[in-house]
Amino acid sequence: MLLTLPVREIEIVFGKWLGAFSMYLLILGVSLVELAFTSPRRDWTAILLTYPALILTGAGLLAAGECISTLTKHQSAASAGTLSHTLAVFRILHTGLPDPLNLVVSGALLVMGLRASRSSLLASRSRAAAV
Repeated sequence: MLLTLPVREIEIVFGKWLGAFSMYLLILGVSLVELAFTSPRRDWTAILLTYPALILTGAGLLAAGECISTLTKHQSAASAGTLSHTLAVFRILHTGLPDPLNLVVSGALLVMGLRASRSSLLASRSRAAAV
């Protein structure tokens, strides 16, 4: 159905990613609210430095997962590919400390995932038009 709608590929890709990213931000927001109300004796500097890294890493992994899901028709294959990719990324970003390399890798994941998703969608549209 998406292949025949009069919308651009970037709108489809960005809309799908934005929906998943909104859900991810909601989950992070709930965890931040819980941290605020459970105990007042927390190191807020470390917490507030960690959340931007979590947001960027999550945004990149969601974009990469979206890219992987556009490359296959099977949900289980997309899930397995996304899980293995996520494990590989967390192997690279293993320190857990605020590090500029982590932010660069996360930002690169975000850009590459969204671009690859758009390219894959364009290819599937052209294949559907040829049939």
